[in-house]
Amino acid sequence: MTDSGTLQSDASLMAADDVVVMDATFGNAYLAQHDFQEIILQAPVSWWPQTPGWTLLLLALVVIMVVLAVKKWRLYRSNAYRRQAVAQLHAMADDIRALPGLLRAVAIEAYGREKVTPLTGQSWLDFLQRTLQRTLQRTNAHSPFSGATGQDLLTLAYQPRLLPAESAGELITACRHWIEQHDKGVIREPTDV
Repeated sequence: MTDSGTLQSDASLMAADDVVVMDATFGNAYLAQHDFQEIILQAPVSWWPQTPGWTLLLLALVVIMVVLAVKKWRLYRSNAYRRQAVAQLHAMADDIRALPGLLRAVAIEAYGREKVTPLTGQSWLDFLQRTLQRTLQRTNAHSPFSGATGQDLLTLAYQPRLLPAESAGELITACRHWIEQHDKGVIREPTDV
């Protein structure tokens, strides 16, 4: 193969004891003979900020993210009783007579035994409404424990028979709403909603 534009295998490569010798008219050998210097590349640009202002901004963002993460974690942990109560509410789907006790246990956890245990009857229903006041004002809704639903809650533990399915569904929905939405530790003054 002796084309003028192709490599000549005999002339360009000579094998001597497993060492390949390159012709001096090609590649690095040619560059070395003619005093060409290797190109020295610059160091890669650092991703680290070059000025103190950007460094301070980065540190401030990191601090803000850590503070928000800690607050989110504390909120998650402080609402563990709510998640546990909702799970118990789902578990008692067949026999809801334990529902008043569950609501009272949640209220004691959120507001303390001293404020919750003396409440009975209408004062208990008023307490449930006052602790849900902010949610009710925001949504322009009425108290889920007003009317027949509230009376069902008061008499549920003492009834020998279960409630009709529709009334039981309304009561479970009202209780779940209160468990998930009550203002923890805040008891508002009674207002007309």
